[in-house]
Amino acid sequence: MKKIALPLICAVFLGAGSVDAEDFGLSDVKGWLDGCIALTVGKRVMTQTMEYDCLAQAEKYCSVGRSVEFRDSCKNDLTDQLRADIQAVLPLLKPIEEMKAIYRKRFQERAGKLQNQDRSSCNESISTTECEFALIGVDWLMTRSLAREIGLIIVENPN
Repeated sequence: MKKIALPLICAVFLGAGSVDAEDFGLSDVKGWLDGCIALTVGKRVMTQTMEYDCLAQAEKYCSVGRSVEFRDSCKNDLTDQLRADIQAVLPLLKPIEEMKAIYRKRFQERAGKLQNQDRSSCNESISTTECEFALIGVDWLMTRSLAREIGLIIVENPN
């Protein structure tokens, strides 16, 4: 957060126009999201709510204060990174033996929906970029939820 905030604050106080700073930090929205998600560790009761809030704030990070030409590219990049996270975790989503049969079946159904998702379910009143971000965002949240159910620890941005 410090790496992004300081130059933006300097740009505001030193009189740099929005054109000078409008794309600053767009490539690291996922890094910011990973940091926000890291704050949810150990907060089991509120984890899903906090993860949703982090994702909503990441979307705002792409939209607010950006010129129109950079909004879609930011959301598209973030969507691609979320999609990559999902693809990395999907093969690991197997029900654990300790699960009761009913929970195992429900787990398998939810995991199966992630793999066989219909992507044509958006309203025509929103853009393709917004639609794709929303659908992938929901899938990303579901993937994280399923991973938690089986005790899978997801390490964000291990670098």
